[in-house]
Amino acid sequence: MYFTMAAGEAGSDRFTVKCAYQPETARMMRHILKEQLASLPGVRDVATNPLVRILLHLALVPVVVGVTYEFNRFVGAHDNVVTRILSAPGMWMQNFTTNEPDDAMIEVAIEAMKLVIPDEKGKDQW
Repeated sequence: MYFTMAAGEAGSDRFTVKCAYQPETARMMRHILKEQLASLPGVRDVATNPLVRILLHLALVPVVVGVTYEFNRFVGAHDNVVTRILSAPGMWMQNFTTNEPDDAMIEVAIEAMKLVIPDEKGKDQW
């Protein structure tokens, strides 16, 4: 008799147990494996508390920002097929979420600049 067992991640019900000769033994092993997987602490168990979840997210913000910064530096310094492929989804999102300004927006921007540019040179010094 031989067993083949494959278990999924902790907290998951996805696993298989195959017994070559005795299906009842396979059912029993599936039940035991399911109980053992359910008893393992997973990320979902830790992050069910809202305060812990907020603190976990806040703790991970510097990591995400740092990785993003280094990624942007790398993509900006190199121009090859790999960096173009890696930055393509971000460029697609940028094209999707931004539009060219229309004439009314440009007129407002010009008037705003006229108001802040001094008439005499040097008047904007502190």
